[in-house]
Amino acid sequence: MLIGEVAARSGISARMLRHYDRIGLLSPSERTAGGYRDYSDADLRRLFHIENLRSLGLPLADIPAALADDARAPSDTIERLLHRTRARLAVLTELAERLEQVRSGEPRDWSDALRMVELLRGLEAPDASARQTLALTADADHASTAVLVAALLREDDLNTAGALLWAVARAGDDAVPTLERGLHDAEAARRHRAMRALEKLDTPRARAALG
Repeated sequence: MLIGEVAARSGISARMLRHYDRIGLLSPSERTAGGYRDYSDADLRRLFHIENLRSLGLPLADIPAALADDARAPSDTIERLLHRTRARLAVLTELAERLEQVRSGEPRDWSDALRMVELLRGLEAPDASARQTLALTADADHASTAVLVAALLREDDLNTAGALLWAVARAGDDAVPTLERGLHDAEAARRHRAMRALEKLDTPRARAALG
């Protein structure tokens, strides 16, 4: 079967098929008298396996080993794919949480948004003293409040948590909606921190959230 027909039937572009040939992933077994690629049934079967592995998320670089190692159980490959997928999911979940925090701050412009991202990264620094210093010096404006509250709810270091609690208290009622959501967090420690922060605010709105 010539490359154009393979592309038409499989939905894989001729360009991609040529790429597979160049990297040695799938080279047609035969050539026509005119030098055109001619795919055998065995080639098409290999192409089917390649596309199945790609659909599971296996990178092209790992596919030759998966195809060549007949002794390896399919479950081994699936286990590696599952591990890689979970790692990607964790990264995407963290990114989604960051974007949610930035959105909650309702940045007025790109300068505001970038400042919030910088604050997010700073409050995730491994050095607790650096996080504490940033909490004490951060602007307690509307755009920063959601970031400060999120950092407070996850902070384990007592000194840094105290600095963040002070910063959140300075934000006043701007912090209440995010703290109120924290009261329903799946982690008990985060619920407790949200409750303490609302108690420290002690405004009518904060007391209503506690009630």
